[in-house]
Amino acid sequence: MIHAQNAKNKIIFEEILAFMPLLVFAIYKNGFLLYQKNLIGLKEIFMPCSLVLISLIIYEIGYLIFNRKFGYDYDIIHFLLIALVMPPHVHLLVCTFSLIGCFLLFKLLKKIPFNHIAFMKLLIMGLFYYLNNYNYLNALEQNFHYDYNILDKLMGFQAGGLASTSIIISLLIFAFLVYRKNIKTEIVLSSISTFYICLGIVMAFQKDFNINYLINANIIFPLLFVASENLSSPNRKKGMYLYGIIIGVLTIVFIKVINAYEGAYLAILIASFGQNLYEIEKKRPKLAKNARKNKGNRL
Repeated sequence: MIHAQNAKNKIIFEEILAFMPLLVFAIYKNGFLLYQKNLIGLKEIFMPCSLVLISLIIYEIGYLIFNRKFGYDYDIIHFLLIALVMPPHVHLLVCTFSLIGCFLLFKLLKKIPFNHIAFMKLLIMGLFYYLNNYNYLNALEQNFHYDYNILDKLMGFQAGGLASTSIIISLLIFAFLVYRKNIKTEIVLSSISTFYICLGIVMAFQKDFNINYLINANIIFPLLFVASENLSSPNRKKGMYLYGIIIGVLTIVFIKVINAYEGAYLAILIASFGQNLYEIEKKRPKLAKNARKNKGNRL
């Protein structure tokens, strides 16, 4: 038992460390470059670190209150990822109370699995939109116009989450997680391949479709790391492929209907609800059969 817990903790710790290069890039893109242009103060350079620390501290305090001991489980990855995908102009107070509310809600609904990361992202961005604080541009992107080439955008110089805009770093992290067998590769590959196939079909018939969707980190990041979240996604190989295909198709729909920043997250949330409703319905006949059997035994 102790050995299994230690192995689990090692896997979680490895995943947390794997995402640190994105945080380093965030400090450079949304901190150091802005400081060079005198757009922020010295202490604001490390704002990405502050948000990650706040998110992890909220999780750890909640874990301590509910479990009466220090520790962590896979949910801590959710709170790390939600910090990475927040916009550069995040309202820390609103974000803090939102994360606390999400933690309590997840405890209340712990028997109803759904994708917590997607839910938190949509909830918090909905609050920012309501408060007129919805903006994915950092201060440099708001004040200066740059014509970034494809390589620049792949490196991470595009509007988006605080520490989730680098496609190259994200792919390297994905490769590491695949090597360590810490990610459901089937979901990632099926969702991304379906998305690009559908995107190609749409672009063939709709010439004004935004070509930037091809290298948009706000779409690729959630398909890499949010869709494959362990607790709300299928575990059987066929189920994982089907789940990924559904997410890929829904993503195309929602990035057009809503936007590229939240479209993939809404697709993942809906797919996770659908997946778990299917699991409940699949188990219903078996539960009913067991109930009748138990009733017969009592008689």
